[in-house]
Amino acid sequence: MLRDKPGSTVWPILGILSISGALVALRMDLPSYFSAVGSKVEDEVRANVPMELEIERARGMIGNLIPDIQKNTYIIAEEEVEVEELRDEIGADKQRLAEQRAALLLLRARLDDVGQEPHSRELLVESEVRTELIQRFRNYQTAEATIAAKQQMLSARELSLAGARQIVNKMVGSKRELELQVENLEARLDMLQSRKVSQRIQLDDDKFQRCRRLINGLRKRLDLVERLLKHDRNRLPEIMLDSEDMFDLRDQIDAHLGTGQAKDG
Repeated sequence: MLRDKPGSTVWPILGILSISGALVALRMDLPSYFSAVGSKVEDEVRANVPMELEIERARGMIGNLIPDIQKNTYIIAEEEVEVEELRDEIGADKQRLAEQRAALLLLRARLDDVGQEPHSRELLVESEVRTELIQRFRNYQTAEATIAAKQQMLSARELSLAGARQIVNKMVGSKRELELQVENLEARLDMLQSRKVSQRIQLDDDKFQRCRRLINGLRKRLDLVERLLKHDRNRLPEIMLDSEDMFDLRDQIDAHLGTGQAKDG
């Protein structure tokens, strides 16, 4: 068991070791902390960027794919030209090989003729024919091997060219797919913005209700006044006249209007 003695350096050393270990552990964890903080800041910044700007950014990134597609398309076009030239070259080599074969067979027949007519001056001596036949046969074999190698090269380049075409076609298809996705996002954003415009329009329905109540109240008051006037007209007293008053009334009217004859004194 450790004891704290005067002048002992054990505890300071242990303290230094503890601090050093903590610093080492912190140093090892610092990258993860920085990464987490950077990721959080990046997410916050991205969340505050307007979606219209992000869509334009996506459209620009898609546009940056065009130079790569054009470059690869140019490489494929060059390879197609070279493959076509190689194919034509093999066709010409095969034609020359057929001519060499015919000449070789003809020389082979002459060798038989030399064996049958050794004293004929019109024919080459056997040794000369044999030497020529050996040389031409070797040339023929070399031409065959060359054509076979070129044919293998042509097959490999055609296979590579087909793979390159698939890659470029996939790039073009992926680019078109991304363009359609951006167009879809833009259409959805426009729809959301149109909805936001309708939401900005505020309508105070209480004001309309108050106006309706006022108008309805006025209508009821007018209906009541009209009904009261109608009842008042129905309750007006009738003027009762006796027969004698009726004659006096007729005379008064006739005299006033000058339509009758006045009574005799």
